[in-house]
Amino acid sequence: MRAEIADGSVAKKSTMTDVEEMRRRLQDYYRIPIALRKQGTTKAPCPFCGKLVEYPLGDGHQDAQCDKDELDELEIEIGERVFIPGYGVTVIEYPEDKRVVVPDNLIFH
Repeated sequence: MRAEIADGSVAKKSTMTDVEEMRRRLQDYYRIPIALRKQGTTKAPCPFCGKLVEYPLGDGHQDAQCDKDELDELEIEIGERVFIPGYGVTVIEYPEDKRVVVPDNLIFH
């Protein structure tokens, strides 16, 4: 399944300018922690701690990069599930035009 997310619904082609809103809608749709990162950069806001953290390049599931002293205090609720940083984050890159295309090969747990 290839999904283009621009205004919060799958397969619509309009452009959304607020990256954080786009991230929240993707997270609500896929029901997993998601970090959106601008293509060509290494940092993105963490969905757990909200800090700008560095992730390895590429899309896909990666370890959360929260400070170790905060790990026991952090959790987020998505739908009816509660996630802790140990679950990790799915990182999705977006281009300059802010159109997010979710790659076919992403593995969602």
